[in-house]
Amino acid sequence: MRIVPSILAKDRHPAGSAQKEDPMETASVDQNECIACESCVEICPQAFRIGDEGKAEFIPEGKGAPCIQEAIDTCPVECISWVK
Repeated sequence: MRIVPSILAKDRHPAGSAQKEDPMETASVDQNECIACESCVEICPQAFRIGDEGKAEFIPEGKGAPCIQEAIDTCPVECISWVK
């Protein structure tokens, strides 16, 4: 199991802010920015996988998985975002 150093993880939710939980939202991975570190896959395998191109991709069936926000927060290059 690979652990992403905490200095790479960025807090995108200041103290007191709520995490995304809108069931209409899903996540998207910017394939041009992804470095294939696999942190999102390790944190939230029900919502992310490494695709045929060797980059992370969102699994549509994983929509609503509670670990998506943690995967977004841990991405060292900030290539995962919420979309409606």
